[in-house]
Amino acid sequence: MPTARRPEAGAAARSKRSARDLLRTGEFHLGRPLAIKRGEVPWPHIESWFTRLASETAAAARHTTLPPDPDTACVEDS
Repeated sequence: MPTARRPEAGAAARSKRSARDLLRTGEFHLGRPLAIKRGEVPWPHIESWFTRLASETAAAARHTTLPPDPDTACVEDS
């Protein structure tokens, strides 16, 4: 199975994973799927992972403890 060396795939993976984790925990962490960036992961695996991350993000959004709107007063005080 050929691998795909696509930097945009790594960025998309980080974005999807960050969104899922933010909705689940309320915390934002940057990760870096280097194997994708290095082209070591076959494209069908990446697509499958993206599909799973999208599903997990949707589920996390339904059950998040984050408020529906940002705390603008807190941000404006900074």
